Amino acid sequence: MKKRKILLKIIPIVILVIILAITITLISLMVYSSNHQAKEIVSEEVNHETVTMKIDSNTPNASLSSAKECVGRAYYKTLTSDFIVNTSGKTKANTFISTSLDIKCKKIKIGNEYEVLTISKGIVSFGKLKHFNSSNLYEYLYTDVINENFTCDFTNKSKVVSDNKKYLEEYGTYPSSFTNYVINDDTYLKEPTKTINEDSTITIDISLKPEANYGPYFYRNEIKTSSGTSSYPYFKSIDLKVTIDNDYKVLSVLTKESYIVNKIINVYTETEVLDTFSYEDVSFDSDLDLLN
Repeated sequence: MKKRKILLKIIPIVILVIILAITITLISLMVYSSNHQAKEIVSEEVNHETVTMKIDSNTPNASLSSAKECVGRAYYKTLTSDFIVNTSGKTKANTFISTSLDIKCKKIKIGNEYEVLTISKGIVSFGKLKHFNSSNLYEYLYTDVINENFTCDFTNKSKVVSDNKKYLEEYGTYPSSFTNYVINDDTYLKEPTKTINEDSTITIDISLKPEANYGPYFYRNEIKTSSGTSSYPYFKSIDLKVTIDNDYKVLSVLTKESYIVNKIINVYTETEVLDTFSYEDVSFDSDLDLLN
């Protein structure tokens, strides 16, 4: 009888504590979400082509060119080269708690044919292998089985076949150069700067306007697809460090970006990834070849 009286006293207190906890959580989510509201897309007319400057025998070396000239020529250099890019980095999502995803990617470009393996591992893990070519064929595999050694298990996964139109709808643009951001005089947030490093490589620091109609115009499709949201992200900041050699060959790109995605509430997300380029012995990975 005594225990029952104690329980009758405790139960209302427990219920009250639970209600208060739920209320505080909801208020916190509402406050956080209201402080990270996405803005409307800018309707101003903007050039959505990244500046591309051809290189010929009369082109001066990168050390003698301006930062903007280095960007345009480096973009052209990768457009006209076959390459492999290995990517590593991390995405951190912040609400009233923080979660993170480790990112790994391998991208291979040979002519107008591409193979891209993307792996995310963390609170949500997935892998996607994409392959498409100039014949308008787009194929991909998807899995949520990620091994301990950061590899994907595509066993028994069915190949999905579509066309390049679907790829562009999902990812915005082809991975044909060193970035999917739009870089030109309309999208620069400020003048890019050039630094000549001790090893004679050159680093270009780039900051882009984050509004949807500027730097991320195409790339926001990829974030929308990868995050599984029904709406486009709202970018807060976009910064790149592009390191090239004196012949405009891109060696690495460090990208730092922040944006808001809506997953029930607005989630503030920060990503930092390093792309490392190689140009020797470029071939598609036979272990991952979707066409086998």
